[in-house]
Amino acid sequence: MKLDGKVALVTGTSPNIGGGICERLAAAGAALVCVDSRAENAADCARFINANNGRAVSVTCDVTDERQVIAAVDSARKALGGIDILVNNAAIFNRKGVIDMPLDEWQRQISIILTGTFLFTKSVAKLMIDQRRKGSIINIISTAGHQGEPSNIAYCTAKAGLLNFTRSAAMELGVFRTRCAMGSESAQFRAASAGLRTVPKTHPDWQAARSDGLWKRHRISCLRRCRNDHWNRSPRRCGRGCALLGVGSFRGKKDRRRKEINGCAQKLER
Repeated sequence: MKLDGKVALVTGTSPNIGGGICERLAAAGAALVCVDSRAENAADCARFINANNGRAVSVTCDVTDERQVIAAVDSARKALGGIDILVNNAAIFNRKGVIDMPLDEWQRQISIILTGTFLFTKSVAKLMIDQRRKGSIINIISTAGHQGEPSNIAYCTAKAGLLNFTRSAAMELGVFRTRCAMGSESAQFRAASAGLRTVPKTHPDWQAARSDGLWKRHRISCLRRCRNDHWNRSPRRCGRGCALLGVGSFRGKKDRRRKEINGCAQKLER
């Protein structure tokens, strides 16, 4: 697994999921563009990577502002020459249900998770096409997007929307040799990002995932070849899954999702 010479842009680089993704991508050889709405988060992530023999730059950006997104992508192009891997990870948590969720908070959470992914995918895909670079766009989903959760209405809705956004973008961008894939963090991974090594079996998220069968089913939509443990246990595990997606080489004889994984390129070219 080598990403030498590749450039990865990761949104939402606070010291949990996003930070772990950046660490593993850097360990695989990629140069990083650390993007966060908080300047200190982006700077700390880039500083850590540079201090550990990696190469990274930090960019402060509100993912819901198209002008800032375009400027962030242009900064990455100027600093590192282009982008080969995009990881849309930016998100906020606001555990409120449909009854008590204010409209402005609903709109803000949906905008960061869903609109932010749209804006960065649009700008980065244009750059990849213009530079004729084969790229990978990875959207971080969640088990909450597959099954829903009580008192978490906006987060679940936005993550569910990313499922079909990724499928649709994959069909459109495949002809340009840009792959779109989804990585889904589990209830166990969400706890790890909060500082817990494992989720107790009494935890509501664990029970919900268990009852729905998600504990044994896919953690990565459209990418069943990646083992589940790439995505749970710790933020760096999630980074390993992103590194595998960024490499773009997967082994296996048969996979009914193969065309979707590769952006439906073969189907569209016909």
